[in-house]
Amino acid sequence: MIWIIVVAIVGIVFCIALVMIISSYKRLNSAKFKIITLIETRLPLKAYKAEDNYLKSTKHSPLSIIECVVPAIIIVLYIALATGALLISLELINLPFIPSKA
Repeated sequence: MIWIIVVAIVGIVFCIALVMIISSYKRLNSAKFKIITLIETRLPLKAYKAEDNYLKSTKHSPLSIIECVVPAIIIVLYIALATGALLISLELINLPFIPSKA
């Protein structure tokens, strides 16, 4: 059962790293769009500003929020998996289809 806990811990670490990568890309893209918006003030057509205004008027969820929810859900599943494996290995719960150590 210990391997299940190890896999769950590795999965949680991977999900945390994924959230950190997503956050980094979000900051990078925010900086790029600030620069683009600044450049657009000197142009006759403001395409990115128009897109931003349109998206704000709709029920648009930023992709970075959705991308962070998925790893959070997976982390919860890994925690449940590790907790279940720990409880079974300590024989605090008994499942009929898992043979006991004795």
